[in-house]
Amino acid sequence: MFPLKLGVVGPGIMWRDPHKVTLQAMPDEFQITAFSARSAPSREAFRADFPKARFFEHYEELARSPEVDALVVTTPIPLNGPVTLAGLRAGKHVFVEKPFATSTAQACEIMEAEKNSRGRVFILENLLYTPRWDEVKTLLDGRRLGDFAMFDRVSHGFMDMANDPYGFANTAWRVDSGFPLGPLFDGGIHEVALMQQLFGRPQSVYATGQNWRPEHGEYDLINMLFGYRGGQTGCWSFSSLLGGRQNHFVIRCTEGLIVFDYYRCTLQWRDGREETLEFAPDAGAFFKGLNPAMWKKFADCLRTGEAPPYTPRESVWDVATLEAVERSIKTKTRVDICV
Repeated sequence: MFPLKLGVVGPGIMWRDPHKVTLQAMPDEFQITAFSARSAPSREAFRADFPKARFFEHYEELARSPEVDALVVTTPIPLNGPVTLAGLRAGKHVFVEKPFATSTAQACEIMEAEKNSRGRVFILENLLYTPRWDEVKTLLDGRRLGDFAMFDRVSHGFMDMANDPYGFANTAWRVDSGFPLGPLFDGGIHEVALMQQLFGRPQSVYATGQNWRPEHGEYDLINMLFGYRGGQTGCWSFSSLLGGRQNHFVIRCTEGLIVFDYYRCTLQWRDGREETLEFAPDAGAFFKGLNPAMWKKFADCLRTGEAPPYTPRESVWDVATLEAVERSIKTKTRVDICV
């Protein structure tokens, strides 16, 4: 079975960083044998890196090729679903970027296709491939600071189309997107997945949205209030325009709070006691290890048949959550989240 022969579909920005470097360092598990790319620069760059890889003009042909055991799908978001379906229907494993579908209906179609396929779906959501979230979850479940009551998350950044060294803001499919919500659906999916890991599945949402740059996605600012089965709430403010200063993630409990960062969290009790848990020296060191850990786990899952930490079923719920956010903004009502 190993090394698994991979066909890469859409080798653009997300392929080059971080997946290419990780997979090149795992020759016993993965071998790049084929690719499909629509843009000439992507084709030439891929040929330079993998001169022996076979090029397919259409991803459907690549999916059916006996030279390929699995697809790596790093396409624009609107293509993630169709390419994943093509891979599953050809009996291939699929490693697909998130979100893996543009609607709940399409996500459920992929789940049904997986049931009838020899292949499995793995979501390229590397943020969750660390044991640190289990440690935070243990703090909450163990009630070290009392009962979990709510979280307050502010995640603001600034996508500057005129000055973007990575090219994320200027890709045509982000500017004129074929998916809802704009940057929240693209980049915010990471945090939706993390919130589900920490707090469980939200049951409802009330959201508002504002837009000052109609040329860059549907909304520049989205504010959300989530409701959970046990009565807890979560407030999340997300923007791609308002800058990244004073962002925070605070988990509030009845006997104190957790000031949360991606590489550490500080416990603050009501009586003034504090305790800091360091996950990594800094954010750079923390994020650097996520992608290799994710691909190693994928290989282990294929060997053992076990499920990865973030399953397609959980990803379906995350797509449904974002779909409910959009519906709430447009209807100006609280919307139940369901699949």
